[in-house]
Amino acid sequence: MASQPLEVTLYHYPLTRSTRPLWLLHELGGKVKFTCKRVELMKGEAYSPEFVRMNPNHALPVLLYKDDSGVEQALFESCAIVEFLTDALAAGELAPPIGISNGRAEYKKWLWFAGSWMDQLLWQLRQHDESGILPSDQKDSRVVDRTKGKWIKEIVPQVVAQLEAKGNMYILGENFTAADIIVGHCLRWSKAYGLCDNEVLTRYLARLAERPAYQAAFQDAATF
Repeated sequence: MASQPLEVTLYHYPLTRSTRPLWLLHELGGKVKFTCKRVELMKGEAYSPEFVRMNPNHALPVLLYKDDSGVEQALFESCAIVEFLTDALAAGELAPPIGISNGRAEYKKWLWFAGSWMDQLLWQLRQHDESGILPSDQKDSRVVDRTKGKWIKEIVPQVVAQLEAKGNMYILGENFTAADIIVGHCLRWSKAYGLCDNEVLTRYLARLAERPAYQAAFQDAATF
């Protein structure tokens, strides 16, 4: 672990996937010194030449940091950023220690299950739901129905079963980990589509919302 806080810059827009690393940065406390730069997605700023040089996918988040040789690097993909920073600065604290253990395997599974499987279903809804971003003539209500059905029948039972098996605290048990950031963000996102009315999930989200780092990360939500 570095003796001095790691200095990073996070490119962010409220409520988007960049909230995940922003939440983590607040959880890391004195281990990091960060600057948060807002990118106005609705004004097309992610398509600017400067931004595309950092992320050719013109998407958030992007994290700038200096590697061991002092060279500035740009990292994109929210789960990659969360995993990278956690392993570099808080392994054994916000994640099980690196190694061959069931705890570590469970941590990776839930971080990436949320970041891939849960996320891609929500992205389908973000595009095709009535409030979605696609033009009306490109939206398909069958995608919405199919996606919501899959979420209700497959995603919710798995998350609920995991929480109940671990004592209804956090996704891996009594200790909060970075996996809770990704799972929690996805579940909060699902509320926009009426998909988080389960009592177990509601209590879990309420527990996450009590964390000061969560509150700091979502404090700009009203400016989406």
